[in-house]
Amino acid sequence: MPRKVLLCLILLMLVAFSTSAAAVREFKDVPEDMWAAPYVYDLVKLGVTTGYPDGTFRGKNKITRYEAAVMMAKLADKLGGVDLIEVKEDIATLKQQIADLRRNPQGGAAFSAEIDSYSKAGNLLTASGQRGPVMDYRLKSSVSRDFGDGASVAVNLDTMDAGYGGGQQELATQLLDVEGKLSADVGMEAPIDFTVTVGPGARTHTVTTGALVAETGEIFVRPDSGVLAQSKMWGMDVEGGAFADSIANNGYFDSLKIIAGVGYSLGDWVPVVSGLDLGATATYLRSAGGSDTDRKIDLTASAIFSPKIITDFRLGIGGSDKSGLLVGADMALKDVFDTGTIINVSAVKIGAQHINPNFALDIAGLDYFNRAYVNSSVDLAGKIEQAVSEDLFIKGIGDIRLSSDFGYGAGKANSLLTMQGGLAYQIAPGTLVDAAYRIYQDPNATDPTTDMAVLGLTYKF
Repeated sequence: MPRKVLLCLILLMLVAFSTSAAAVREFKDVPEDMWAAPYVYDLVKLGVTTGYPDGTFRGKNKITRYEAAVMMAKLADKLGGVDLIEVKEDIATLKQQIADLRRNPQGGAAFSAEIDSYSKAGNLLTASGQRGPVMDYRLKSSVSRDFGDGASVAVNLDTMDAGYGGGQQELATQLLDVEGKLSADVGMEAPIDFTVTVGPGARTHTVTTGALVAETGEIFVRPDSGVLAQSKMWGMDVEGGAFADSIANNGYFDSLKIIAGVGYSLGDWVPVVSGLDLGATATYLRSAGGSDTDRKIDLTASAIFSPKIITDFRLGIGGSDKSGLLVGADMALKDVFDTGTIINVSAVKIGAQHINPNFALDIAGLDYFNRAYVNSSVDLAGKIEQAVSEDLFIKGIGDIRLSSDFGYGAGKANSLLTMQGGLAYQIAPGTLVDAAYRIYQDPNATDPTTDMAVLGLTYKF
């Protein structure tokens, strides 16, 4: 072999070795046992960052926008094409994880809270009833502790509508709920995850003033008291649980709900769609004395046409004929044209006997204004969110409820129309200001049309 060729090969080997060694070198300020070390060195191996010439990473230093742009461009180049929607969702998850780490740096008790403060005024341009303004607030907080190995406990507080002039909610039985989690490895395909909750269940908003009729029927989603077990079996997601409507002082329940469900993902086996998830859930309802029982089956399918287009279908069977059926579909369009526009549309038809009114646990679902679906109705709804900038959003929601024969107006049962538009602006991390105007129409009410304006401030910490 010619001498020059041999020297060239040796030089190339030295360069390759030095590059590889530099890619995995240890930074002086990033010890191997540090929680962020694996991620830092992964970026080094990808060539996204090389640290500083003195052998430090300087992870606590502030990063400039130029440095961030260089790192992101290198990362995109290494990873190839990425889906922007997924990236946005991952970034949001990462922000939440970072916030959780700040609140709970050593794995001790974590605390989080959200305060919603609102100034509301009703009957501004419509009706002749009581006018606002009405001040209101809602506090949601959580204290949790992670014990490791899948075990954790959380105590949550939600004041719901018990603010100024709101509903009458009891602290111990309605404002507080407790959630405990435990994971047990019993040799199955996956561990069994148990979730035990003690809570008030869904609570209906109490309208205590004639000025805010447009809030009628809103539901506060709270956990039921019960236990849920989830795991995997034969490649399927399986779950089973039992929940009580309410528990009296003697410890007995008023009514019981038992569920058993299974879900299976077909992946991209089905033509046209990139993913198809199927699910089935059986529900058994029983009163405390056993005098009243009910059974239901819910069949669901989620078709993923792309990460930006997802359609969900649902068939609820609550009887032997069509009066016990629920048929629904929901489509999500997640910024399909890269214009910052997110659109959801929904259509649900409920038979005359699908929901059993004797069971508070029997809720067939909620519309876009958090109101429970009702028997003998058709619900059509849509909502849109348009990003004006990184921090400013325009939002709109519309929902029309028709009678079972698709009629609307006076004399047509369950007729209801609600429309709302507004703005939301994030003035600082965890701080959001929003303003909205809502029109509410019930053709069968004494005052068929009312309205409401809201100015709110939300602070999360």
